[in-house]
Amino acid sequence: MQDLTPWLIFAFLALGLGAGTYGVLIGAAGGFIVAPLLIVAFGVDHEVAVGTSLVTVFFASSSGAISFVRLRQIDVRATILFTIVSVPGAILGIAGLGYVPPSLFHIFYGLILAALGTYVLLRPPVTYDALHSESSVTSKYPSDSWWHKTTNRTSTVTTASNNTYKFTYNEPMAIITNGIFGFSAGFLGMGGGPIRTPALMYLFHFPLTIAIGTSVTSQVLLSAIGSAVHVWDNNVDIPSALLIGGGMVIGAQIAVRASKLIRPTGLMRLLSIALIGIGCQLIFSGAAL
Repeated sequence: MQDLTPWLIFAFLALGLGAGTYGVLIGAAGGFIVAPLLIVAFGVDHEVAVGTSLVTVFFASSSGAISFVRLRQIDVRATILFTIVSVPGAILGIAGLGYVPPSLFHIFYGLILAALGTYVLLRPPVTYDALHSESSVTSKYPSDSWWHKTTNRTSTVTTASNNTYKFTYNEPMAIITNGIFGFSAGFLGMGGGPIRTPALMYLFHFPLTIAIGTSVTSQVLLSAIGSAVHVWDNNVDIPSALLIGGGMVIGAQIAVRASKLIRPTGLMRLLSIALIGIGCQLIFSGAAL
């Protein structure tokens, strides 16, 4: 990493503020913005970019989680289970990172982000009422089926503002899916929020409010352990991580308050545009290496 100059300090703080605000707004922690931009805009080695990014994810997710827990906008059981299963995946992701050449990593990362952004952009919008009503869509399986009784769980969450959300989802599949998200955290330097939040909404019928809170809170322990491993492997630029992370802490608090003012369709459109743009830039940079 280059020496810190006043301009670079300002750039890192601004990056953290923007990534933290934007990331937590859509149930991520901003790592999916930080890691690609460190590579593309600042010329950071992909392993250091991933490690540094995951440290900033810890700062942002911790800041956001404090507010979401206080507002009771999380599914506690799901958060605990998702965290437990994602940690081994993160360690495996970190172990595999060193075996991937930079050009292939850029292209692979870019394809994932662009594909996800396209999916979110083209999918028919979920209505505001469906995401915020007291009872959202439940599983397609009949209530008396063996599959439903064995695998599906109905969760009820009452927030601090006395809004009640009741939803049914396939718990084993959700747990397995979050194990995969853990791998992406270690390998790509993001907490998995850009993928987890749409998955919780579209695949497992979480209301948007609960999906965002659960996703962000699930990343705290995951990013802490992943960050520790990256620090041990000398894959973290500490000064940059602290500057970006400091901005993300502030951004996360802004996001929690702003989330009440922005409609969910707008959030998902913002997410899709950012993913496609950053993904394409990574693909181009990888092809040029």
